[in-house]
Amino acid sequence: MHHWDGTTHVSMAGLTQLASHVSDTAGEVFTYDLESCVRRDDAAGTEKWGRLCENRGLLDTRTGAHLRCRHGCFRATPLAFAAYKGDWDVAAALVPGTVDLDAKVSQLCEGKLHCKRGLLTPLQLAVSRGGHPCVQALLMLRADASLQTCWPLEAVDEADLDEAADTMVSPVLGLTALGLAAVRGHADVCRLLLSHGARVDDDDAATSTLAPLVAPLVDADGAALECPVCLEVLFEAAAHLTTTCGHSFHCRCLAPSVTRCPMCRSDLTAEDAQKLGRGLCRRAQL
Repeated sequence: MHHWDGTTHVSMAGLTQLASHVSDTAGEVFTYDLESCVRRDDAAGTEKWGRLCENRGLLDTRTGAHLRCRHGCFRATPLAFAAYKGDWDVAAALVPGTVDLDAKVSQLCEGKLHCKRGLLTPLQLAVSRGGHPCVQALLMLRADASLQTCWPLEAVDEADLDEAADTMVSPVLGLTALGLAAVRGHADVCRLLLSHGARVDDDDAATSTLAPLVAPLVDADGAALECPVCLEVLFEAAAHLTTTCGHSFHCRCLAPSVTRCPMCRSDLTAEDAQKLGRGLCRRAQL
């Protein structure tokens, strides 16, 4: 507002509006620079701009287009896509922060209504590019690994129309991250997921081409063994320790400092303790 004496007074409403505009512009700059760093696999830049975005509540904002796919897409978490691609390093980084390892692919789309293909958070963008250092940097800033988006399908898994049901179907529909890794033949990712507690359901077992991964440990009578700590079945692919006294456990269920068998209280041998302390528990070799 201009006055007769040539002075200018700015109203509080105008100042507030200006401050809001400046803040919005700064936020756009931060998210743009964060996206640029992720695209360049610049972990240091990702951490820098990611921290600024986190402070403004923008860390999980969806970015511009990136994904390109010719065969449709499936909606899932970043972990599921890492398993589908067989990216062990990225999957290993994502597993600890993924609340539901057993979430299933429940939706397919062709880039139509509600499809989020190309609309990725910085973490999802990093996963799509296989940028392991950037993924780690974003996870350290507490980026949300549970947010789902649409990921591209390979040609072999292209969705087809089931005319009778009037719906799209694909071999990936109904599979968990473990199932996705199994049908794609990524044995190392399967071992990783199993060692962190991923469950094997009937669908995974039926569609898996990696039978040893879903084979349980058995006793002398052929009965499936259970871990005495968590009471879940012990699978060949899961990291496990069979002590000298003959008891088997998930490695994840035993602290590295354990010195006695939880079942019979026998002292662990030096070899047992060394395997447990160094994470050398037995895993199936395919």
